[in-house]
Amino acid sequence: MEVIGKSIAKVIDNYESKSVIERVKQDIQSKGFGFETEVTIKDPATGKARRADVVGIQNGKIIEVHQVGRETQSGIPVSRERRADTSIGHAVERGAVGKKGGELSFSERVKRFFHGYNRGKNYE
Repeated sequence: MEVIGKSIAKVIDNYESKSVIERVKQDIQSKGFGFETEVTIKDPATGKARRADVVGIQNGKIIEVHQVGRETQSGIPVSRERRADTSIGHAVERGAVGKKGGELSFSERVKRFFHGYNRGKNYE
């Protein structure tokens, strides 16, 4: 079945992803942090850019990076999500900045989180 050019599975995935992102934003706010969505993180060494679904911000610095995506049946992030997490980790280590309007620097201890929306598990 198609819904305006999209399969039902894609529509459900999109809804589930957005629902998890909303919960992540609420969780970040409950900790007293600010947040931004869809922040571009560009690796200064390779030039490769990734987008974080949500970042937590404290004192003008990114302290948390949250990715939301699909998981395998065994409960681990799919390969695309694992590659994105690795790229983001390397970029942060190499002094990347986040971009959303202006530039955001990273704190010295950035925590990265993965939130699977098709199994409901979170991975740190």
